[in-house]
Amino acid sequence: MAKFFKNVEPLPLNNKRQALLDTPLAVTTPPKPIIALDARYCKVNNNATALRNLFLIPWFIGLCYTFYVHVDELMTGWRGAEQSAKRYIESTKIMYGDNFFENTQDPYQIKAYNLINEQGMMTFRTYLHHNYNDYVGGDRRLRIDIFLVALYSIGLPGLLIWIIRFRRRPPLYFDRERQLLYTWHRGHVRGQRYDKLRLHENIQALIFVLRGQHKDGSLGWTKFLVQPTGNPLLSSVSSYQTLLAFLAQYMAYGKDHVLPDQQDFNARRAFYFYEDKQPADLEQQLEQLLQALDHTDDEPPLDGNGIPIANAK
Repeated sequence: MAKFFKNVEPLPLNNKRQALLDTPLAVTTPPKPIIALDARYCKVNNNATALRNLFLIPWFIGLCYTFYVHVDELMTGWRGAEQSAKRYIESTKIMYGDNFFENTQDPYQIKAYNLINEQGMMTFRTYLHHNYNDYVGGDRRLRIDIFLVALYSIGLPGLLIWIIRFRRRPPLYFDRERQLLYTWHRGHVRGQRYDKLRLHENIQALIFVLRGQHKDGSLGWTKFLVQPTGNPLLSSVSSYQTLLAFLAQYMAYGKDHVLPDQQDFNARRAFYFYEDKQPADLEQQLEQLLQALDHTDDEPPLDGNGIPIANAK
């Protein structure tokens, strides 16, 4: 687990449980990111919604805006070049006669005249050729536009598909009746007994350390990230304490202690097209995981103060 957390071992929740139980709770609703609460379950949401709402969707909107600006500039340039060519042809005919362009041998004049077709319009293909070949720096503009076209062609549909296919991830269930916590990811259950729970706090997130079984039956480590402030980049470590105190007192004393005289709580959840559905064999997987946990002792040992012994075997 040391490599998992870059040589910083997660601390047992038991180290601070009594302090959390003694913390006064001055809340009328469960602290974020708790999304549901009843007599048996407290469900804690993860940071996936913040990732989607603060990164993917703004990136998509920003790319749509730059695409619109680029297309608008292109269309404006096309209309401007067409009007400029028409004015040049008309002024030249007024000055030198209507038959000037039919009689001239000047290649510059012939090229200017040919920018406008028989219908009195400049085609888009003609404009592109004119824009990239008849101006200084045309080759550079062509390379930039090719890059932007590739970016829009890949980025816009890619981000849209990513946003649509982005699954609602399941919450972390705190099961007070069985004194354990669990979640799942793409059909695989992850969990831990509450009295063995370890967590890690840093400036980015509060991390609950869970266990999950590999295909060969061995136990692995996994993380469940929580950001009570909703900021995906920077969180105050002090903001974790209210959530942890609420969870500790809920698991110890029940719903009526943390939310006296109130009905079950259910928060409004963000909209998703898809969600990571609960596996049909959740209970079976959970039971197998708990049995494996009870017969495995591979967690880093603790010293007399409950602190993990670094690099201990």
